[in-house]
Amino acid sequence: MTRATLEGAVVAVALAFGVAGCGSGTDAQSGGTPVPFKVGTFERSGQAFVGLVLGDTQVVDIAQARLLVLRGPAT
Repeated sequence: MTRATLEGAVVAVALAFGVAGCGSGTDAQSGGTPVPFKVGTFERSGQAFVGLVLGDTQVVDIAQARLLVLRGPAT
């Protein structure tokens, strides 16, 4: 596993836990319904990437999302 892939996987897991914790109220603390998510490796244009699956309909490229977050809001 390359360093970039490993970093992407770590970011993906962190984002997944963050998304899972974004429920209403304190459901996670009270044993409420868990928020499902999936993390996997995907291929686009011959390039593999780590992605976070949202709602079984969208795949977020973790590395690209990380770059956008680090860049900050557009002005």
